[in-house]
Amino acid sequence: MNRNREIAEEILRQLGGNLFVAMTGAKDLMAIDDGLMFSLPRGFAKNSINKVRIVLTPMDTYTVEFWKIGTAPRYTQTQISKHDDIYVEDLRRVISDETGLALSLENKLPHGGRLEPTPGPWENNGGQIEGPGGYPNVVAVVGKPNHQTPRDTANARIIAVSPRMLELLKLAYSELDNYYLMSREGNVKGKSALVGPILQTIREAEFGKAHMRNTHTLADTIARQMAIAAGNHS
Repeated sequence: MNRNREIAEEILRQLGGNLFVAMTGAKDLMAIDDGLMFSLPRGFAKNSINKVRIVLTPMDTYTVEFWKIGTAPRYTQTQISKHDDIYVEDLRRVISDETGLALSLENKLPHGGRLEPTPGPWENNGGQIEGPGGYPNVVAVVGKPNHQTPRDTANARIIAVSPRMLELLKLAYSELDNYYLMSREGNVKGKSALVGPILQTIREAEFGKAHMRNTHTLADTIARQMAIAAGNHS
């Protein structure tokens, strides 16, 4: 692996790896001189940004450029902004601020607010799902409390354990993502058959189906990650 590919792979890791790609829709990842360049889906980021260049400087900081690339036949190039001397701990913030895109699995509303579920653990009390503290924190009521059908009971049990299931899914995704980031062999689509549905389920739980557009399958995500390592850029 040459130096440019090593730098590109490290920048992608610092951005969040597969999760960054899935959250932003980043595509066409390419190792450039001392850096990484990638595209964003058209109309997805604010200010019509659809190209980002990140270059490592001799001072171990980054220069980050945000561009709007026009469509055929002219492909006009307009630099939206440029940030110099960006430290690694500020890299994700700068990209999020400039593009308006969330880079992590936080449950954000379009206007900047947050949707926070009742914290777990939840308890099933005869069909009444309660958060910590019991009755004042009722999450849901399934069927008729204390007069439940067998199906009501089964549904209530699933709902009651959902906070714990979501945390376990996040842990499973993190462990599998780290494993596949380190892997250089095997069938990419076979790997993503497991990792992809986990991430999609987490995203649906955190964001809802309305926020599922413009994301890529984990097969594409892992393929791009491995392409950087192999030098076979699309």
